[in-house]
Amino acid sequence: MSDSKGHIGYKVQKLDEWLEKHVGSLGGEVVLRATMPDSGNRIAFVRIGDMLVEMVEPADAAVLGGVEGPVYEHVAIHVADLDGTIASLAATGVLFNPPVPRSSVMGGRTTFASLPALGGSVQFMGD
Repeated sequence: MSDSKGHIGYKVQKLDEWLEKHVGSLGGEVVLRATMPDSGNRIAFVRIGDMLVEMVEPADAAVLGGVEGPVYEHVAIHVADLDGTIASLAATGVLFNPPVPRSSVMGGRTTFASLPALGGSVQFMGD
């Protein structure tokens, strides 16, 4: 996988079907597949050109509200100083989930915050 960990994430009902139908037609390549131990969500990272896309099949399909197509979930930003970024944003009232960054399947540590200015959920990643 490329050094770039920044990506955009979508939720889908059936991950395997989405990958089979769309990866080849988009000229993509699956670069990582995993099941998240904390949630049971199945994920796949797909490289399409110079863009990294994360497709998430929630363990609980009810979170999709019956929508079958991809649903935007988050944008992920790799920052040089994760702890500093968290402290700076927390000082303005931003809440993080989890409050303490956890290990990421892509390496390093990660946490999420709700930032309406960036479209909703933002994943912050760092080493």
